[in-house]
Amino acid sequence: LTGVTVRLEAGGQTATCECRGEERTHAFTVDTQPEDGDEGEIGYAPAPGAVGCPGLPDYLLDELIFEREQAPALLVKVMEAVGGGKAPHTPRSSRRSSIMSNA
Repeated sequence: LTGVTVRLEAGGQTATCECRGEERTHAFTVDTQPEDGDEGEIGYAPAPGAVGCPGLPDYLLDELIFEREQAPALLVKVMEAVGGGKAPHTPRSSRRSSIMSNA
């Protein structure tokens, strides 16, 4: 993974994201209040014309709505595909990691 770009829109309700690897890119939009969703759900939509990249699950080429708690797993799948199968690494010493491990 060589870069991630996130652009907030609609007062922070939606985010346009792009994950870039050395040879692969995947762009998508996340909506924190999707019209067809219930409270606590998030909407995901690939960028128009997205063809995906090797290793990206087929279901991530379609719009979907999922529970907010599943967002980290979705992002890992995208990052693994873009990074050529390599999962992103978060250092254990980071403050966020220690908070998450105590949750």
